[in-house]
Amino acid sequence: MNKTIILLLIALFFYSCTRKGKVGECQIHVDMIDLDHASMVDSLTYSAYFHSPQIIPLETNSNCIIQKVHRIDIFKNKIYILDTKSSRLMAFDINGHYLNDIGRRGHGDGEYLEISDFSIDRENEVVYIWDELIGNAIKYDLISGKYINTIHHGNDGNQCYDMIFSNNKLYVNHTTKTKSQDNFMIKEIDLETGKISNVYLDANTYNKAWTLPLRNNNTGFFMRSTSIPKFAGMFSDTIMAITENGIIPAYCIKSEKLANKNDLGKIIDYYDKSGLYSFDTIEKEEKIFGIFNYLEFGNAIHFSFNKGGERFTLLYDKTSKQALKTKSFGDNFILNSGICYLDLIYCDGSQTVAILQTDAIPIFIDYAIHSNRLNSQINNYEALKAIAGKKDNNPILFIYKIK
Repeated sequence: MNKTIILLLIALFFYSCTRKGKVGECQIHVDMIDLDHASMVDSLTYSAYFHSPQIIPLETNSNCIIQKVHRIDIFKNKIYILDTKSSRLMAFDINGHYLNDIGRRGHGDGEYLEISDFSIDRENEVVYIWDELIGNAIKYDLISGKYINTIHHGNDGNQCYDMIFSNNKLYVNHTTKTKSQDNFMIKEIDLETGKISNVYLDANTYNKAWTLPLRNNNTGFFMRSTSIPKFAGMFSDTIMAITENGIIPAYCIKSEKLANKNDLGKIIDYYDKSGLYSFDTIEKEEKIFGIFNYLEFGNAIHFSFNKGGERFTLLYDKTSKQALKTKSFGDNFILNSGICYLDLIYCDGSQTVAILQTDAIPIFIDYAIHSNRLNSQINNYEALKAIAGKKDNNPILFIYKIK
């Protein structure tokens, strides 16, 4: 698609995307995913989409204790793990052996105070780390880990915590606690000066006026390691595509039960008075909110959403335009029977990764290993079974090739 056509699509989108009543209706001609007409099924399993996983217990020693994986990336047979609790970016080999950290905490050149995100420039083999506390992007050589330079953007009082490098541009999310005109959702940062070079997606239009810095580990930028990443605000009904020629709509979400501006306005008012978030009202009314864990694998689009106090998963077939939704989507390879529930955390188009976080391992040991449900035919069976005899365990990755 040439640049002229893309620019025309962008113009059409801004002209025709409107919200009517309680239903967010995006009228541009992109695929409409109708949650109300998606077929509800009891369960969906990984085997319909993936091959049996490669199981990788991440090495556990005093040099690489992982409290909680926030983000991962895989590049040239290395696994990069961001633990925001310990504020570390760690590199492991493809078998899970710890290699090294990239950068370190401190106040000097090439050091950071608090990592909230990272993104790999695959062409030039460098990695950008976003220091949320200061508001700077720090650049390192991915192979040697050597510090290159810092892009000084600065903290303007607004919390920015999601970052992606794509098509030679650096994008960061934007929030504000005040009711101002600066309510855009994404800012582009100049790689030389660190200044804002462009802004995108007015929150009134694309996120039902929500600008508060509420975050979820699996929202914001998606499909980060692909040529066309995606983005959605926590309360948006439009999935955006980040292309080399601009940010344009990819898919629109439709439902009579989507939380609307009035619903979110009540939450914002409560936050202004108390400093706390309360979703009691929209949960009691069984409103739909939160688009997270967005992934694309094979011919399927996957994302999760909240309805009331429950979590649902939707799988949409891009060819048939059919959608399925369920409360139960999980791995049916790992156990002899039943489903193992894991968090899908990464997809690059050829493989997807699910994770068993550290705090979930004791539950897994009790349910799968002590109860003899573990499937002895799976890859790395002995290593997975051995975690039951260890006092401490780092998270376990499950890498699935896409069918």
